[in-house]
Amino acid sequence: MAKTKKLKEPKAPKKPKTYAEYGLRKSSVVVGKKPDGTPDRKYVYYSTNKEREEKLVEIRRKYALGITLEEMTVQEWSERWLDVWKANASDTQKAHYKAKLTHDILPTIGSARIKDIRYTDLQKLMNSYVGGKKAQ
Repeated sequence: MAKTKKLKEPKAPKKPKTYAEYGLRKSSVVVGKKPDGTPDRKYVYYSTNKEREEKLVEIRRKYALGITLEEMTVQEWSERWLDVWKANASDTQKAHYKAKLTHDILPTIGSARIKDIRYTDLQKLMNSYVGGKKAQ
């Protein structure tokens, strides 16, 4: 007599892991007030107290600089990026960055809000470099 295989019952899908299961804790900091007067609270996930402090300091630093990506466009961010993050770059390097921005990046996605940029937008930008691209 031949043996028949028992069919296994399908397993229930596993629940997604929580941050606690990864050994992370959650903390928050109030960085200001929203237009309606409620606290503007930012959250961080961390595993050590040192990591927590570093992340909270970074959030406060960004808030003090006015860096929020809620409504900022790529054009606005690029101006701020050049002024703040590339302030110590050489004049030649700054000219190179400005040329890339004005000829390649800003015409394609400059008017889009940063939070609305999708992978396909960036891939379209990268595809424009196929075969080499020369500035106009």
